Parts: sequence; C-alpha cells; structure tokens
Amino acid sequence: MQKTISAWAIFLVFLVPVTGAAEAPGGELNFLPRWWEKTVVVKKLGLSERQASRIREIHHELRGSVTRCGEELTRQMLDLENLLVQSRIDEDRANRRIEAVQNAISLLAAAEIAMTVRMMEELSLEQRRYLLSVLHRVKAKPHKKAKPRKKEEARRYNRF
Repeated sequence: MQKTISAWAIFLVFLVPVTGAAEAPGGELNFLPRWWEKTVVVKKLGLSERQASRIREIHHELRGSVTRCGEELTRQMLDLENLLVQSRIDEDRANRRIEAVQNAISLLAAAEIAMTVRMMEELSLEQRRYLLSVLHRVKAKPHKKAKPRKKEEARRYNRF
C-alpha cells in the first residue's frame, strides 16, 4: 500500500505541474489564452464588438474564481510535496493530501470550463466550430522547451 501511495504522490507532485494545471483541466481554450484579443482570430471569427465586450465581461467576472482555484491547487500540491520530504510518510495523511489535490484539480477544471461555456455561448455555431478548429491546431503544435530552472528554484526540489 505504501508503494501505491508513493506512486500517486509522485504522479501528482511531478506530473501534474508539467502538464500545467492551468492548461490541463480547463478545456482547450487554455491553449490559446485570451483568444478574443488576438487580431487574427477576431477577424477570422468575425467577432462583433458586442460579442468581444461580453466575452471580456465574462472573463473579468470569472477570472477571480479561476485564480482562487489555481491558488488552492498550488497550496494543496505544496502540502503534498512537504509530506513527501518527511523522513517517514504517514499513509493516512498522504491519502488525505491526495484527495485534497484531486478535489482542487476538479474545482479548477470546473471553474475554467464554466468560463469557457459562458464565453462560447456568446458565439454563433459557426464561430464556435472555427474557434475549436483553431484551438485543435494550436494544441497539436509542439510546445516550446521549458526554460532551465533558476538556482533557488532548483534547490527547492533537491532536498533529498
């Protein structure tokens, strides 16, 4: 059982941040942040000023919720990470931390998806289809390599 908990904990601490909590759960629109401000996308969509204005309002209204959920996920991940660097890992505490991380991921995904749905409601069917096709193409492109970590950030992960 200890190995199962350790495997889950390692997955959650190291793999989830690599995928990007802000990207993974919230749907595909995170691959093209603030798409309603990108001139090329706006032109191709034929986005009206009224639509753009409503989408900005929705973003402004809901971004606080998304931010709070992201911050909570970060806190839960740090709590789990701190548990993993203890000399002995308490199985019950680890299970509670894992559940807390899973819950935080779910809440973040729900907040991001709710924002996406509200924004998409402002678009016509043709606009939604076009936007999703653009997002699929952007998502399919290889990501840039991550920048090397700063020394102080690297030290944080080399506690063992």
